Amino acid sequence: MSIKYALIGERISAKRKQLKLTQAELAEKADLTPKYISKIESSKNRSLSIKSVLQICGALDVSPNYLLLGIKDDDENAGYIDVTQKLKLCDAKQLRQVSKFIDAVTSE
Repeated sequence: MSIKYALIGERISAKRKQLKLTQAELAEKADLTPKYISKIESSKNRSLSIKSVLQICGALDVSPNYLLLGIKDDDENAGYIDVTQKLKLCDAKQLRQVSKFIDAVTSE
């Protein structure tokens, strides 16, 4: 399974537009740069960090499940773990380990 950067960018763009935010406004809310948001939305960025994903999720009020996998947090998917809360408890070393794990799982 490979990371679908184009789909991630499309989900971010669609949710941002649904919330009537500009790229600059999303960037400010997520503490990122507008150029970085633009690159993600246009699939030109091929290296999303867990920290950036969590910042964007927080700014858009979506779960990493939705952003990365397209899984909406509704009754049908209620069994999925809310990864965001658990990742917030991790220190930098633990986040690097989780990132490596995700890379290994998604590179199959």
